[in-house]
Amino acid sequence: MIRTKQDGVELILAKQLERKKKIRKRKFRQRFFIIMICFTFFISFFLYIESDLSRINYIKISGLKYFDKDDIYELANINNDDLFLLTFSSLIKTKLIKNEMITDVSVYKDKQRNLNIVIKEKRLLAYLYDEEPYFITEDGHLLLMNQEKQSLIVNLPLIVDIEIDKLSSIALALANLSDDIINNITEIHHYESSYDENMLKIIMIDGNQLFTSLSAIDTVNNYFSFVKALNLTNSCIFIDESSKTAYSSSCPLVP
Repeated sequence: MIRTKQDGVELILAKQLERKKKIRKRKFRQRFFIIMICFTFFISFFLYIESDLSRINYIKISGLKYFDKDDIYELANINNDDLFLLTFSSLIKTKLIKNEMITDVSVYKDKQRNLNIVIKEKRLLAYLYDEEPYFITEDGHLLLMNQEKQSLIVNLPLIVDIEIDKLSSIALALANLSDDIINNITEIHHYESSYDENMLKIIMIDGNQLFTSLSAIDTVNNYFSFVKALNLTNSCIFIDESSKTAYSSSCPLVP
């Protein structure tokens, strides 16, 4: 059968039209497939974030002495309802390390969706009043005491009549004392003797008074042992700087 030129053109156009229909159909299927994938993803994501599996399972905080867990929650702006995937360890560390009572922070997440925070706090050695109340840290710095932390002074001695510029050396000396000893000191005063003008008078919670130089202050860690051996109450105890031994003597007259 002989086809005319017009028939040939129509056949070509028909084939092109058929090809375009197939292309459109293939593109439609591809778009539909992508839309279904996106839809499935968003539905799955929505169900995930609404489930407990998306939340932090447990927040473990260790190393606390002066803070409590609620303090850390507030400082880091975290809680147990936070999304685990959107909880960033580096951001938490940045927020916590800004606090001047915190020296170091370690934050990490585990496969059980637990958030682990390890805090290292500055050690507080005493407190004083210089128009306003301050804590004295182990590195000799003064931290302004806010109202929330005033309860901490129960276990800290009060620094009395000691010049601010001498606090650094005194803090360095006090850092040698154990927490148990620090907790049993009520007051620390400057004391000037005939042989040492920079001694300390340490008033213990049991009423005894200790007189020691800064270089011999580590002997105070043996306080309970030598008090028991000397059988003393409400007495004055002197620590010999050279031998670092304790002996009782008459209390100095109050000027």
